Amino acid sequence: LSSLYGMTALLMLAAWKLGPLAWLPAMVGVGLLQHAWFLLLHEGTHGALHPNRNVNNWVAEWLVALPIGLRFRTYNLYHQRHHRYTRAATDPEISMFGEVAHDSVLRTLLEIFTGITVIRMLLWFMRFAHEARSAGVLTGSLLGDLLATTVAWTPWMILVSALSAPWMFVLFWLVPLSVVFPIVSIVQSYAEHPMGPQATTDEFARTATTRLGFLLDLVVHPFYSGEHLAHHL
Repeated sequence: LSSLYGMTALLMLAAWKLGPLAWLPAMVGVGLLQHAWFLLLHEGTHGALHPNRNVNNWVAEWLVALPIGLRFRTYNLYHQRHHRYTRAATDPEISMFGEVAHDSVLRTLLEIFTGITVIRMLLWFMRFAHEARSAGVLTGSLLGDLLATTVAWTPWMILVSALSAPWMFVLFWLVPLSVVFPIVSIVQSYAEHPMGPQATTDEFARTATTRLGFLLDLVVHPFYSGEHLAHHL
């Protein structure tokens, strides 16, 4: 986790010092690191960030989930249901990615690059959290989620503004989070599970171990996340 923070800060600082020619590579790099951040959030749902569960949950919430615009408890419930209903019609991952990954690759990319995809993903998680709260299986409120995200983002915004300029936070954090991160997340989901509800009730028949080669695995499956069949065992 500390290395992710360090590499992100170095990319932002390098982009600021080197100028516009370094901006696009830096944005792509930060987006890939945000995907790695997301995979650490996944590890947090399984208590793998720290042996003490309270510490694990605090780290997963404040240092991992909130910086990428999510709440740990919401994602934790989402992921528990994913394991329980893997690629069944009731799998929340089917519902969420079904709204952002279309049959047309061109349409999917167009929506990603215009910001529509990340808005749909955020709205989907907001609806998921609202329905879970209405059912009494999730605590908190939408206002609490927004306040917590603001608190988590404020140190980042202050630090980036102090080292460079306020707009750098938008360009090198929010833009990668809106464009690069969704692309890699969609690819990862397709690789790990056959898309669409499956007739079989066998969780393991709907889960794949994927090896895309060293460089692609480094991008899509850091932390050996491509060994996904073993993860579902």
